[in-house]
Amino acid sequence: MQVLNQFTSGRESSKFHPLFQIQTDSEELLIIKTRESLLEALTEHVKANHEYDVPEVIAMPIKGGSLQYLEWIKESTRD
Repeated sequence: MQVLNQFTSGRESSKFHPLFQIQTDSEELLIIKTRESLLEALTEHVKANHEYDVPEVIAMPIKGGSLQYLEWIKESTRD
């Protein structure tokens, strides 16, 4: 799991419209690497524990990378 800061500012600024009212807030980007088979459980965990009604949870495929690192992800996650 990684928390990425927006460049050197430390926080990213977001604009969103809950119920059509524009609001600005700061947030941090959290990247969690896991297996596809664990995505549903991870999504439900985030939704249950996040303060937003609709937290941003997206999945991106890993198309390649260091074989040692990819193997580490597989060994470090549980089904």
